[in-house]
Amino acid sequence: MAFQEAAQRRDREVAPGPLSLWRWLAQQVDFARERPRRRNDLELTRLQSEKLGTHYIVKNPAAGRYLKLTPEDHFLFSLMDGEHTVRDLLLAYYREFGALAFSRVLGLIQELKEGGFLLQEQPRLLSYLRRRCARRGWLGRLAALGHAVLHKELAIGSIDRWVTALYRKGGWLLFTRAARMLYVGLVSAGLVLFVWMLTRGTYSLLAVDGSYVLGGVVLAVLQLGVIFVHEHAHALATKHFGREVVRGGFMLYLGLPACFVDTSDIWMAPKRARLAVSWAGPYSELILGGLATIAAGLLGPTGAGNILFKFALLLYLGAFLNLNPLLELDGYYLLMDWLEVPMLRRRSFRFLRDNLLGKIRRREPFAPEERLFGWFGLLSLGYTAFAVATALYIYFYYALGAVSALWQAHGWLVRGIIVAFYAAV
Repeated sequence: MAFQEAAQRRDREVAPGPLSLWRWLAQQVDFARERPRRRNDLELTRLQSEKLGTHYIVKNPAAGRYLKLTPEDHFLFSLMDGEHTVRDLLLAYYREFGALAFSRVLGLIQELKEGGFLLQEQPRLLSYLRRRCARRGWLGRLAALGHAVLHKELAIGSIDRWVTALYRKGGWLLFTRAARMLYVGLVSAGLVLFVWMLTRGTYSLLAVDGSYVLGGVVLAVLQLGVIFVHEHAHALATKHFGREVVRGGFMLYLGLPACFVDTSDIWMAPKRARLAVSWAGPYSELILGGLATIAAGLLGPTGAGNILFKFALLLYLGAFLNLNPLLELDGYYLLMDWLEVPMLRRRSFRFLRDNLLGKIRRREPFAPEERLFGWFGLLSLGYTAFAVATALYIYFYYALGAVSALWQAHGWLVRGIIVAFYAAV
């Protein structure tokens, strides 16, 4: 009651009487008097899991943004109807949960504003001015160009309609029981056959008809095909579970062409659906790798057989790379969703940096989650060292000879491409 009396007394102090300029400005910057109002087109889903318990996912379809809410956050969010002030939210939270949660209420409102979940959001003048200033001068333009080369997206409008049509016109057959049984046979037979063909050494890994240039072009085109298959598998799996493919298209990633789909809408679905969508990408590579390997074995070490063998190699490399849970790729998200531990990688590295040595020196016992963070962080660091060493080994013992042969056998155009590639790396 003391909080309500103080609020009413404050209202009487500023409400009646002629509104002066200074009083009007004071009301505008009085955050407690703000009346947050949620958008009318939001989608809210209630989810239940063993570890996280009851939680909610709210979706802003207009901006393609998502936000996870705890039951306490959902209680506050349900009151953001434009009628309740921030002060009302604080009082309601105190009556419901018996705690004064100033930072929680203000932090939630800020998150909702940044995601566009609230109406009548004020423009961020400082952010706008900072962006305008960053574009001025040659350094700003050079930074913008570098960012575009390293990561530039070209989204295709209405991508969800395309994926929906693809799913309805035959894509659904890929998810039938008969198809799933066929996949197991293809993956098993393909892997065994590929290892046998690789050990025999009858297929060329890099060159095509003795040309490394042609081999490099073929590998680049095939790699685009691998990415295309991978991303379409994610998209079709998302449609299979009745969710929307928010965005998709082509992009430059580290200067190289690629394609992408945004399947964030699957966050609105239960845990099983999220796991299936993450698994769909690398699994499609294993399936298609099996098909390519069988076809290459039937054709033999001919031109087409060599190309199919290269395609299978790229598919298997892509699958095993994506399934590695120590990299922030599909395998990592599979592990994170299965364990229901958000931000696993970031929290593991933070634990290694800030807590591990201290707990060892003090001989303190490790909680189950701390053991997970410790092992995951150490394995991630170990894998990073292993990957760097392996890359250097492959480069010096395999790739360097091919690069030297290209440099000596070709003119300025190929040499310029090699220099540009090294610069990009």
